[in-house]
Amino acid sequence: MKIAIIGDTHFGYKRFEADSFKQGEEALLSAAEKADMLLLAGDIFDTRIPSMETLGKVASIFEKLKHRKWNVVHEKVEKGEKDKRKIPIAAIHGTHERRTKENVNPIQLLAKMNYLIDVDNNPVVFEKDNKEEKTGNEEKAEKVCIQGMGGVPDDFAKNALRVLDPKPIPEMFNIFVMHQSIKELMYVGDKTNSLISLNDLPKGFDLYINGHIHDHKVSLNGKLIIPGSTVVTQLKENEQKNKGYVIYDTKKRKYEFVPI
Repeated sequence: MKIAIIGDTHFGYKRFEADSFKQGEEALLSAAEKADMLLLAGDIFDTRIPSMETLGKVASIFEKLKHRKWNVVHEKVEKGEKDKRKIPIAAIHGTHERRTKENVNPIQLLAKMNYLIDVDNNPVVFEKDNKEEKTGNEEKAEKVCIQGMGGVPDDFAKNALRVLDPKPIPEMFNIFVMHQSIKELMYVGDKTNSLISLNDLPKGFDLYINGHIHDHKVSLNGKLIIPGSTVVTQLKENEQKNKGYVIYDTKKRKYEFVPI
């Protein structure tokens, strides 16, 4: 299965608002043409309460994705609950979108509008139909389980991971996605004891995805991928690199960075 990994579109970012929409839309639509499904690693929106104008523009973008002919279905892991609709877009909220449990955040709103599936504390299995049209042969359906933890303040991240305690599911490709600062991948001045470490990641997953960090990085011998943002939000040297997204092939276990 080819999964397009997109991080930090920051739709509605005031300083470069036009860029946020133009580049975010380009990344999403381009990725949809190249991949079987999309995985969004948080901070899709720049604020926890986007304006009506921002919501309207983002809804228009996702409406284009909604009508694409996908070849992947999903099924919730929760006991007895099966939901095999073709909505192969998984997402978590980021730190910019985080609200209290009592309030709906923008990612939950997009999920309620049937544009994506919120995998924050909600393991979901995505299944690709591998039928070969030319020969009529049928391979065993490929299953990928995605589990996530939406962005939380850095001081609480270690404890949040312990409480969530995600576990990979046997006999399928397992992905864990989050939206946090990681000590080893931050610049020297940002390294503090409050940040989670690579050693704090839940064990046993085939692939780890992280948003929040705005320059594209790969760690753990290709098992941890940070796609970076699609728009510049700070005029720092590390944000001057090419913006884009990542395509990951779960069968080949290889990735490709696609610039926009």
